[in-house]
Amino acid sequence: MSNTACWDVVVGVGEAQVLVAAEIPLTPPAFGIKEVVKTFRNVTCNAITNKVIVTGTLVKDINYKTFEKADCVNNIPRVCGDVRHCEVELPFSLFVEVPGAMEGDACEVIKVEVEGEVDEPKDFTPDGKTFRVVLERVVIRVVVRVTRVKEVCYGSN
Repeated sequence: MSNTACWDVVVGVGEAQVLVAAEIPLTPPAFGIKEVVKTFRNVTCNAITNKVIVTGTLVKDINYKTFEKADCVNNIPRVCGDVRHCEVELPFSLFVEVPGAMEGDACEVIKVEVEGEVDEPKDFTPDGKTFRVVLERVVIRVVVRVTRVKEVCYGSN
């Protein structure tokens, strides 16, 4: 008598990077960036022949300072203004080489992370104290795993 069992076998693991660039307008203009919180949403993958297609969204919540006035009190220079935020969604897509992957294989995103970024102020106001745009450049690194169900026979008749 012959028995069969099925389990997932790893076809391969792969990683790749993608550069995402965007100009993000800030209203009101920013005096400085205070903090940027990054999260990922809706990151999915699909296996095709020898590759995996990955799509997702990087969400950035940019907390920034505004400029209302500058003065000096008791010989202490100060700049005053509100703290604002601007949330942006930056879509991304890329493919990851995974030799042996086939359409219909299962795919899993093991890791997605911001590997590096540059936030560059642009479009300064005439007084040069604030800026209206942040040029955002982000390198996103993605690691995926592809698996396939394999049926194995064991035992004998």
